[in-house]
Amino acid sequence: MRLLLKLGDFEVKTDFRDEAHRGYGGGYDDDRLLWDASITWKCLRGRGLLSLSANDILNQNTPYYTTVEAYRRTELSYDRLHHFVGLSFTYRLEPKGH
Repeated sequence: MRLLLKLGDFEVKTDFRDEAHRGYGGGYDDDRLLWDASITWKCLRGRGLLSLSANDILNQNTPYYTTVEAYRRTELSYDRLHHFVGLSFTYRLEPKGH
């Protein structure tokens, strides 16, 4: 489910999804609720954007891979930065004609 809400110079976005993992076995069959959100403010006459975003708010996105073959099962998991908050500023330069 995605939601975009525009209120004047502000824009709010949210993305909520369910990732269903099935067939892995070993306790890896689960549902992961993933939620990302951001708010953006247009400033400086529309040339600047100030954004605050949050990724994986519920801290559910733990990556792993598995393969199952007739005589072998391989599981791989690793750590990565998936649960964070970011702040960014963007300014658009426009050259003036002479």
